[in-house]
Amino acid sequence: MDIKSKMAILIARTGVFFANCDGNYDERERMFIKNFVAELKKSESDVTDDALATVAESLDSVYTLSEIIAETKSYLTAFNPNEKKALLDVLSDFISKVINADSVLSDKETENFAQWKSAMYE
Repeated sequence: MDIKSKMAILIARTGVFFANCDGNYDERERMFIKNFVAELKKSESDVTDDALATVAESLDSVYTLSEIIAETKSYLTAFNPNEKKALLDVLSDFISKVINADSVLSDKETENFAQWKSAMYE
């Protein structure tokens, strides 16, 4: 699978984890993730249909923080340090927007986001 398709899947899974981590997967969070991936598809037209199907399945799945961290680290191995930093900044901004999409920032969301940042920016 190509790198852009893998990124779309990683974004969806990361968003779903953070939207779910407070125990309330709000429809506004779900729609934010769907819209973000749809925009990614528009701007990166070579995201495959198979990847989009996987993204759609991801929206109804459950992930752990350790799975998200491992998948992110695996994805980032294809990039140089400057590219990794830029991608992590995009993911960090995306996570922040997901956890704020429902206008409620829970302690669990804040705690998981801090753990993700710690693991990613080590």
